[in-house]
Amino acid sequence: MTLIKIKGELNMAIKEMFNKSEHWFLKNHNSFSVEVVHWSRQGRLNMHGDFDRNLITHCWNVYVYVSPNHPVFKELVIDDSSHESLNELHCGSTYCEWRYDENGNPIVKKYGSDYMHLGDEGFEECDGIEHFKSNEIFNDAIRLYEVFNKLKEVK
Repeated sequence: MTLIKIKGELNMAIKEMFNKSEHWFLKNHNSFSVEVVHWSRQGRLNMHGDFDRNLITHCWNVYVYVSPNHPVFKELVIDDSSHESLNELHCGSTYCEWRYDENGNPIVKKYGSDYMHLGDEGFEECDGIEHFKSNEIFNDAIRLYEVFNKLKEVK
């Protein structure tokens, strides 16, 4: 693809091809971190249940990244989100991704959730951290952080 520049700036149509996202991190040394992600996409069901491509759907995720320095690292099993530490994720963990070193050993275990479940429709209108619904998301992230922080101290 060739990017078209107009007077030193990218053409707006090119910029609109990129999806914007926002990320907030809460870190605990080298043991774990919690991330809140906000992104949006064009289109959403309107109040009549019809798809309207002029509406914007706001999407939210909360993730925890666990490193080998955390005591529960060895207890977390890939594709199994039943570990009690993951219970603070909204509707439980619905995402699992492990990252590996060159020898095939896991170096980061990432678990997460989204706010797109049945009954979560209010989050589709949550357009940023100023929106009142974001309080619930960030409170979930703080509780998740506190769980992993406490487990780090106990074990």
